[in-house]
Amino acid sequence: YGRDVLALAAVYGGIGFREAHLESCYRSPEVLSLRERITIQAILDWPRVGDERYRAAVTVTLKDGRKLQKDSIWRRMTEEELDAKFSYLVGLRVGAAKAKELAGVLKKLDTVSNVADVMVQLELAEAKLEDI
Repeated sequence: YGRDVLALAAVYGGIGFREAHLESCYRSPEVLSLRERITIQAILDWPRVGDERYRAAVTVTLKDGRKLQKDSIWRRMTEEELDAKFSYLVGLRVGAAKAKELAGVLKKLDTVSNVADVMVQLELAEAKLEDI
């Protein structure tokens, strides 16, 4: 999965919902070619600092054989990052205002007495990925 995400981000200059889920993006010849030239190696003996979860060495082999390498750290997303991701992804489907409303509903999920009341608010008409 990591190689796919890195290849998509490199080819498209970033990765969003469309790049990750549209077959025309993730199966493009450029993405598939680059994916095969990326390796990710976990670094098992690293001293954990703060909220770091994983550390890995990422290597990309260029077409001319040169290799680019960088150590990467994966950490948990902050609440602000999660909120931004939710707003972006849900906003694609329902718009920014409705995404904000749904975020408020879901953040209070543990306080509702009947989850059916929440489910009604989450029902959306069917949509196709190409339309989002």
